Amino acid sequence: MSFIVATAPGPSNALRRMTPNKRMLLPVVLMALLMVPGSRQVTLQVLSDAFFQVGIFVYLSLVAFHAVASRVSGGRMAELIARYPAVELSGAALLGALPGCGGAIVVVTQFVRGNASFGAVVTVLTSTMGDAAFLLLASEPVTGLSVMAISSVVGVITGAVVNYIHQDDSVMRQPAKASNDNVACQCEGTLASPFASRFASYFFLVLAIPALIIALFMAFNVDIQAYSAVLNTSIVYGGASAAFITIVLWAINGQATAPSQPNAPAGKLQVLSANAAADTQFVLSWVVVAFLLFELPMFWFNVDMAAAFDGMGVVAVLGAIAVGMLPGCGPQIMVTGLYLQGALPFAALLGNGLANDGDALFPAMALAPKAAAYATLYSAVPALVVGLGWFYLVG
Repeated sequence: MSFIVATAPGPSNALRRMTPNKRMLLPVVLMALLMVPGSRQVTLQVLSDAFFQVGIFVYLSLVAFHAVASRVSGGRMAELIARYPAVELSGAALLGALPGCGGAIVVVTQFVRGNASFGAVVTVLTSTMGDAAFLLLASEPVTGLSVMAISSVVGVITGAVVNYIHQDDSVMRQPAKASNDNVACQCEGTLASPFASRFASYFFLVLAIPALIIALFMAFNVDIQAYSAVLNTSIVYGGASAAFITIVLWAINGQATAPSQPNAPAGKLQVLSANAAADTQFVLSWVVVAFLLFELPMFWFNVDMAAAFDGMGVVAVLGAIAVGMLPGCGPQIMVTGLYLQGALPFAALLGNGLANDGDALFPAMALAPKAAAYATLYSAVPALVVGLGWFYLVG
């Protein structure tokens, strides 16, 4: 996801449209890897696995999530938090635990308006995993729920301590020159044209059922190769093609500045599919990068990446926490992808999840930069304590 600050049309927007799209580098690199005989099969398998093992589950979970979110009022949740301050931190933790950025934005904007405490901001940023939560829930739902539960509890405790330290949090605020009306949470790769929106929406709608059937066979370890080598090859090439198209869609829509179909009902299936497809494009692209970074060194240099990261021990945990302090969801998705590949221990995933503020840090930086800086540092403390504690005590 990304945050788009509404601006009046002008030369800056025209200049932005003329700026080269750096995201096209990923499909270009993938094409190069597919053209080289030495890396073709590995790249095909990575693309296929990413689509069937991750992409389709992320898409379907996002459709369900957006369907629920379209019927829940963020303003109503903010009103409840302001009305019942005794449960403020628990409410902030719950909003932070929701996948994506929407819940965290509610708390950040309410803090700027004086309706939420600074501890609530720390709580929501500690609890959130951003878009990485979609990937984890789609791939390992039990692990995802466990991380969300731990992050919520730790977030509430951290927020309570911060509120005790900062009983007067007015210094953390600055006059809000922008409200949440002009800081919007838009899906990464928001589709720029009706045609692109319809194409992405129907592309995933058409593939959803057959891709889910294949993905379930894979999830239950059914050896398709044993039944038909031709079918297995077709699945690999079909999945790789679907993943590549998804990444190209992410790349070409990377500079979109307005949401698609603004007047369409939020709960309409086509809109739900388009929104889910846009997020899936972003998540899948970063997952492919993570998988390739894991698989290619093993193929080219015979390096066991899982053993290499395992040999790093506590350094891997500290590295994951450091990555978690970076704003944005892309690097966090890579960390989650490496965990799912077996390259990182659970302690690294947990530390990254606690330190990870996701895209929610961007509006915080825009609306209350001092609070955003302090909140990032405060969320790093429980990440170090819990992440390192889990590593040394559990493993």
